[in-house]
Amino acid sequence: MTGNIDHPTHYNSRNIGYECITLAKYQYFCTGNTIKYLWRYQSKGASLEDLRKARWYAQLAATRHEQTYTTSTCGIILHKLVRSTTGLERIAWHGIWTSDWCTVIKALDRMIEEASE
Repeated sequence: MTGNIDHPTHYNSRNIGYECITLAKYQYFCTGNTIKYLWRYQSKGASLEDLRKARWYAQLAATRHEQTYTTSTCGIILHKLVRSTTGLERIAWHGIWTSDWCTVIKALDRMIEEASE
């Protein structure tokens, strides 16, 4: 399998040396989906929808008290995501890294608000 099946560009677009799946596959379901939708929101063509999905899963992760797996490669990837982003997105990634779902949700709410304008 190749291209959009094995290595879709919207999951390789971060230019940090890792694909989204490398991080998401080790996470609880809702955390992994929050990561997936935040990762791709700028490159798949449905920014607002992806941000809303990320927010929906972040709320579920918070309700379930999910903790982000941050050891080994996951910690490296999250560190790179925080360092390679700015503003609200950086805040959201840092919140995911620290399992601070309140911060993630607030950042995503503001991102959604800005994307809606």
